[in-house]
Amino acid sequence: MHFLTGQGDEGFRIHIDIKTPLISNESDYKGVINIGQNQTSYSIPNTFTANLPPRYVDGKITLTYVVQVIHEQLSDKIHAIVLGCIPNGLLYGIYGNQIVRAGKGGWGKAKDFRFRYYTEKGGILSFMFRPDKPPRVEIITALLNSACVNSLASLGLIVNHYHK
Repeated sequence: MHFLTGQGDEGFRIHIDIKTPLISNESDYKGVINIGQNQTSYSIPNTFTANLPPRYVDGKITLTYVVQVIHEQLSDKIHAIVLGCIPNGLLYGIYGNQIVRAGKGGWGKAKDFRFRYYTEKGGILSFMFRPDKPPRVEIITALLNSACVNSLASLGLIVNHYHK
């Protein structure tokens, strides 16, 4: 999904990707979000080439958001909706390789990577240039008493709302 906001030289092109990891596969959601080439501007030198430009020819900056809907297979039970903001490719000099892991196909195929928003050393990744350094990832809504949600919250993710 792609949106254009702002007038003239100001503004952004916002890309939103929806992911639906199963609760049974923690490797798809706990501390990481899988990102494909067409869903990011964050290139990794000599390893991964993103297909979105960090800045479009009209000057608008690429913003990429991912919504993870963590659910049970063949069920309408949603355990969590997680919102993540993927750093723009212009920020590679700031975040480097610390926020990436090989994707499902490994670095050999390099069609995707896992955006690593949590590390044991650094905790939850934050917006580095904001004085209050808010997190780049948070839980929008979470199922009350869900082991999955408790696991995510133990990483330090903010839970904005609980549902039953």
